[in-house]
Parts: sequence; C-alpha cells; structure tokens
Amino acid sequence: LSHIKVYLEDTDASGMERLKKAVEELQLPMNVAALEETNWEESWKDNYPPQEVGQNLVVLPYWLADAETDRLRVILDPGLTFGTGAHPTTQMVVEAMEQLLPQGGSCLDLGSGSGILSIAALRLGAKTAIGVDIDPKAEDIARENAAYNGFAAPEFTAYTGSVTGDKALMKSLAGTYDLVLVNIVADVIISL
Repeated sequence: LSHIKVYLEDTDASGMERLKKAVEELQLPMNVAALEETNWEESWKDNYPPQEVGQNLVVLPYWLADAETDRLRVILDPGLTFGTGAHPTTQMVVEAMEQLLPQGGSCLDLGSGSGILSIAALRLGAKTAIGVDIDPKAEDIARENAAYNGFAAPEFTAYTGSVTGDKALMKSLAGTYDLVLVNIVADVIISL
C-alpha cells in the first residue's frame, strides 16, 4: 500500500482544487488534514541521532552535547560542510586513526570540511591538528566546531586553500606529521 503526501498552504485554494481533480480522475481515496504549526527550520533536529564512530568516539550535534555517553565526544554543528560521522569513509578513517595515531602526535587533515577528523584526532590524544579545505566556509565552521570541543590554536588550526596550487600555504604546512588524513575523492587524492 502506497501513500502520497502533498503539503499545501491552507490559502492555496487553486492548488487544492487541482489536487482534488487529479485524485478523482485516478479514483484514489484522499484525506485532508491540517498540520500543526512547526518551526521547519529547527524540526529536523528532533530526528538527528548521536553517531558512534570507531571504538571510542561519538559524534554529537551541539544541541545534544550533554547527552549521556561513555565515549569520547566530538561535538559538531552538522551544517553546510561534509563531515558528520555518518559517512562510511569518515568512519573508516576514524577506525584507522584509533590504530595509528600516536599519543601526543601531530595530524594534518586535507579536505577537512567540518573539522571532524581533526577534532577526533585531538580527542584521541593528538597534541595538534591542522585542517585545510578549499572552501572558505569550511575554515570558519571547523574553527567553530573545534571551539564546541574546547580546542583552539595552537592545538587546532584551520586554513583555506589548495595544497597543490597555493605556494604560501604549502610553505606554511611544511613539516613532519605523524598522520596525514585525506578523506576526499580519489582523483583529488591522486593529484595530491
């Protein structure tokens, strides 16, 4: 049994008439009900769950930052950038970090998006993490997410730029890292 839901403004009389006519032509049953007033911009948060990642971490949206858990918290604003913990590649990178990242180590996160991997590295015991993304919004969002977790420079630093085309950025990143994370599409990884 299938259901089709159509949402119309209660003032859209012509839309309702067209819908009724189409339903009658198809000889389908139709139910009409008013929806409760809802703040749709905020209601999606009601169904946004904590995301366990790896063996030790849980990614929490900032409005659930105080949720009860035995895991290390990575608190994020799951907004406009990639990196909420739900994607399988993010989960695999975190699982690898749990095995490979030395305590007190340094981490470089290329294509950092929300900063989730840099923050996870710091939660797992890294001393420093640097996130780099080509999207200028990602830099601000990553810093904001790091702040939700109590991290700021010099522990966490975010940059905007291309590590293959921005010579000044490449020079500022020169050094040795215990772990370099690159959770982006394969053709970009190959060019790096």
